[in-house]
Amino acid sequence: MATEGLPIRGGVRELAYQSTFDFFKPAVALEVSKRFGGGIKAVNLLRAMGRELPIGREVWYGYEDNKFHRTITLNAASSYSTDTNSLNCWTFVLEGDDLDAAYNFYPRVGFIVGVPVSGNIEMGFIDKITSATTTVTLYVTPLDSSIVPSANQIASGTEMAILSHVKAAGTGQPDAVSQGFTKRTFYTQIMAETIEAEGSQLVTDLWMDKYDDGEAIPTWWHPEFARTEARMDFYEEGMIFSGQANSRPTTMLQTATNLKGIYVGAAYTNSETKGVGNKLQTSQGMLRWNASLGNSLSYSDENFVLDDLTTVEDYLVAEGVTSGVILWMIGRDLQRQIDASGMELVSGTSAGDAVVSQYMKINGTQQLAATLGFSKVQRSGFTHIFQVIDSFSNPQTFGAGGYNTKKWGFICPLDNVTVMNENKEKVVLPNMTLRYRAKNGYSRRREFWTVGATGGDQARYQGEHDITNSYFRNDIGFEMYKANQTVVAKPV
Repeated sequence: MATEGLPIRGGVRELAYQSTFDFFKPAVALEVSKRFGGGIKAVNLLRAMGRELPIGREVWYGYEDNKFHRTITLNAASSYSTDTNSLNCWTFVLEGDDLDAAYNFYPRVGFIVGVPVSGNIEMGFIDKITSATTTVTLYVTPLDSSIVPSANQIASGTEMAILSHVKAAGTGQPDAVSQGFTKRTFYTQIMAETIEAEGSQLVTDLWMDKYDDGEAIPTWWHPEFARTEARMDFYEEGMIFSGQANSRPTTMLQTATNLKGIYVGAAYTNSETKGVGNKLQTSQGMLRWNASLGNSLSYSDENFVLDDLTTVEDYLVAEGVTSGVILWMIGRDLQRQIDASGMELVSGTSAGDAVVSQYMKINGTQQLAATLGFSKVQRSGFTHIFQVIDSFSNPQTFGAGGYNTKKWGFICPLDNVTVMNENKEKVVLPNMTLRYRAKNGYSRRREFWTVGATGGDQARYQGEHDITNSYFRNDIGFEMYKANQTVVAKPV
């Protein structure tokens, strides 16, 4: 890739070119990211919080606690039948979400279910359960003999709680419930970039020494490297937000070798055979984890109000989160609506008066000024932190015209969780983590190397051509637990 030359005026620091990875520090991350995309990215936010860890395998597993007690939901309107004692009973068919991948289910004979009847909660005893793979039917007998199931049908979609359990003296123990740990599977994903330059271009472009806090590092550095690393940031951002775990068979991907080819007529043909038969492995992002396990917040478009936080808090409490820091990674339009709602909330109060009773001088004249911006709200034991994420608003990524993510928000607690690793050992991990491939002193996190026969460093000279290629490679994945505690906010 050709690059335009830039003059050196006092070195790399004055030109403000820094690597978004090698130079990454929370103090400068936002400023560096602005130069290459408009704001901080979620991947760099995770790095700033120390949520980046090595992993040796390309596919790895974690085991997290299931809900140890849960409700049931009807897949269709109830019907009625008779139980094993010829008593009238309801028949409830469980909806698909109440079954796991192996069609196991939680309810057992002997559980007592709270059945909503005419505004009351009537107790129903699970007398019998039949299972035909995807269809699981509960036979539930009302404990109150005056309740007639045929005259009190329960609507499809009704959610009911399991409230108690009962057994007769002398009878055996019930079957075990199919609850415990759920296996989560994670993948790393390989990304790569190449910079190619001719020898004369290296002289013209005036490559420079690389600096870190004023200390020279003995290598060559060029603005195009920083741009390339910024592209890596975009690739990583797409992975952790909307990535989809790869499940395609190898045979479908045999033509994708090194993604490097020779153009022949109307198609590309592979110029190399290395990698043929290896599948393209991709990691799963937080939006897809949320779609399968989490919840959503639908707010009125252009009318988000801080009271909408109550909906989020109620859901988190139901999922076991009762306090702590809640991170909102949001688009710029949603932040604007939060600011407007916050200003309306404090308007006419001492806090609101303080917002507008500020002054600044413009052309020597003192003018009334206002500072709007709500980055934190504390209420009900929760601290909500609002962070605008560049990718949701950037017109070159998720903010493109066909999307609406500038009004979206990804909401999750900033928690550590206890999970079991592949060795069935309990470990404490962040609920969201970047993972990079590394083992025995070798790390594939943002690898960089140069191959060629030009550039001034003869130790790297290989071959006769007056060309140098610089390569970036990244082997990274996204790990997420407790996705059931996440919420995605979208306008309606």
